Amino acid sequence: LDKFINFSEITILTYLFEGQEMSCYFKMYNLPYTLYSMKDHQIVPYDKHTENREELKKLINVFDGKANKNFKGTLSATYYSNKKNVDEIKQLKKNAESYMKNTTKASVSSIMWSCYGSDINKLKDKRCTVNNHVPFNSRATNDYRDRSNLAYMINVYLDPNIVQYFSCVGGVTLDQDLYAVSTLIQWICRSAVRDGKPVNLYLPSQRMRDLLNKFFNYEI
Repeated sequence: LDKFINFSEITILTYLFEGQEMSCYFKMYNLPYTLYSMKDHQIVPYDKHTENREELKKLINVFDGKANKNFKGTLSATYYSNKKNVDEIKQLKKNAESYMKNTTKASVSSIMWSCYGSDINKLKDKRCTVNNHVPFNSRATNDYRDRSNLAYMINVYLDPNIVQYFSCVGGVTLDQDLYAVSTLIQWICRSAVRDGKPVNLYLPSQRMRDLLNKFFNYEI
């Protein structure tokens, strides 16, 4: 707390701040903050409609094939740890492999993919390897800006222990949907979209696809 109250003013450069743990922290300690946007290289009061999300949407080709529509797994952390879902997870691996091999014809060097760190060995193959796995909550790195074929194989929720802490100690509730789409967008922006280049995205979670669509439509 001292790191914040010892300054008269602090500027935090981030995106979708209300969907991050830090916003809960500020609310818990009654630290006031004001949101701003960048428009035409100028700082203006926050308005999500200044973000031109349509341009980002044009760059992201989200896979909409049968392998997505027919897959019913929730892809949450508890889903992956449940032994009852072993066969479904194997099918997910095959779906991702087929997407990279047959749909996008992706080279290994063009791929960036993600799942929970503890589940990498369940999903890795000849194309989605340990070396091109990028943690699902990665930020502030340009190391993958040449990657154009993406697979995001999780359904994001904030750790329940953190949710409970903010709720019980501070009486603060984090918007789980905004947190999820914020995490996804930050991850996608590690890729070639940073340079305004198109990417292909395999996103098997129905919830994550719905949230991404809501984001593009300014509904979240």
